Amino acid sequence: MILVSDASKLTHADIAKMRRMRERYDWFVPAIYFDTPDLGKVIHAFNSDLAAYAALGDNQEKLSTLIRTIHDGRHYYSRGFCDLLRQYGFPIDETYYINR
Repeated sequence: MILVSDASKLTHADIAKMRRMRERYDWFVPAIYFDTPDLGKVIHAFNSDLAAYAALGDNQEKLSTLIRTIHDGRHYYSRGFCDLLRQYGFPIDETYYINR
């Protein structure tokens, strides 16, 4: 089951529950997208090792790629999410993070 959630609607406790469910059930594949994130939530979500990360500005093609990638059992980090991390000053090597 693939779950795509809006980070702005989730609490830190919700994200922690998603992480625990991902650890417990291999059929649970959570993805998260950010529309108006705060740094604390970005770090908390990223450390939770969810299946995919995206940003609200990603187009439909990117979201389709997200679904296909995590369906194949791989992690996905959209360009929009990588750009968000760059805005916070994190160095991003897109050749590693995108479609990993």
